[in-house]
Amino acid sequence: MLILKQSTAVDVLIGPFVDSTDGDTEETGLTISASDVLLSKNGQGLTLKSDVTACAHDAKGCYNCELDATDTDTVGNLVLFVHESGALAVRHEFQVVEEAVYVDLFAASGAGYAALSGVTLAADAITSAKIADNAFLAVNFGADFITAASIADDSITSDQMAQSASDQVWGTTIRILTASTNFNDIAATDIVSSGAITTSSGAVVTVTTTGTTTTNTDLVSATDVWAAGTRILTASTNFNDISTAEVNTQCDLALTDIHLDHLMFSDAGDIPVNGSVIAQMVSATEDWSSFAAATDSLEAIRDQVVVVDTEVDKVVVATITNAAGTDISADVADVPTVSEFNTRTPTAAQLAYIVANAATGLPVVFTTSGGSTTVAVINTIDGGAGSATDDQYNGRLLVFTDGTLAGVVTDITDYTGSSTTATITAIPTAPTSSHNARLI
Repeated sequence: MLILKQSTAVDVLIGPFVDSTDGDTEETGLTISASDVLLSKNGQGLTLKSDVTACAHDAKGCYNCELDATDTDTVGNLVLFVHESGALAVRHEFQVVEEAVYVDLFAASGAGYAALSGVTLAADAITSAKIADNAFLAVNFGADFITAASIADDSITSDQMAQSASDQVWGTTIRILTASTNFNDIAATDIVSSGAITTSSGAVVTVTTTGTTTTNTDLVSATDVWAAGTRILTASTNFNDISTAEVNTQCDLALTDIHLDHLMFSDAGDIPVNGSVIAQMVSATEDWSSFAAATDSLEAIRDQVVVVDTEVDKVVVATITNAAGTDISADVADVPTVSEFNTRTPTAAQLAYIVANAATGLPVVFTTSGGSTTVAVINTIDGGAGSATDDQYNGRLLVFTDGTLAGVVTDITDYTGSSTTATITAIPTAPTSSHNARLI
């Protein structure tokens, strides 16, 4: 990797450029314009170089490329990339350093890598204000970076340390937290001047500030620090102070407070108690004893619904004329089967024919009697008598327009001219003079 001086124009030799087909032949006649040269500074996006000079061939497929001060204005990694048509891509990587560093390293009068051994630093060369926070954390140093063997004798003396340095490390406040024996350093005068102290028990103890003896720590008794309530939080064995019965009682109270006991409350035999929400769901009287799983469970009810659904296989249409409380079976007419309904339903071709010829259909009037659900006795067609020719109307459709047969469509399968009788696909009732139809 080549090192470049920051913000300084420089000529760099790039290449060699070789043929993109065989990867060997030197390409000496390429035209590499300034816009063909891309630069990336510290991993940022590739951009055109600032210098407008085209690259010129030097020798052996290598080209001279000029960079200006703008191209080298950023300290750090600089990548140069060229991919000219007919040649393989070429990439070069440079390191841009500050001018002072470059001069120290490469100038004729540069200091180079100056040794620090025996060098005396100027006063205030290193102060706390000049050192970043957390600069001397342990994680920033390798293992055994600083050992007793690596520090010269007398390199750190009392004269070289500030007066307050040791106080910062071994201050009384810190000793109280790090050494139990240092509690004896707390005197009565450190706690309160002559007067009264109210303890946790409410008693008033008079304090006499006579010195810093260990007897002064008796102002706070051991039971005040290690009371049973505190031990429960600090010693696992003290959790035994809460009995199983106490835990169960508290859980029961919690459920009762939010009324969850009404949702599912069982007696000793695991049977829901009468009046609970569960009992209300399964019994009209809220009495669990009236619940029979074989007939009242959700599964049993589901099975009964399936049985009923299986038995209902047709719709019964009935005209009821009997008096209340009498048998109406004789008045219930048979309903056509699914197969019969499908037979009566016009085919797609018949529906298309009906739509196309509905406007030209001939009006048909039937006789008062003589017909049935499969026979229609024609009185008139289009105001005149029906045809006397057999099979005259075979395949034609009758579309009923009024009466109880309004909307019914049937087809003529046979026709007898002598009696003007048409055999038709079964319809719900026999056509009479009260029904009108169109012949299509």
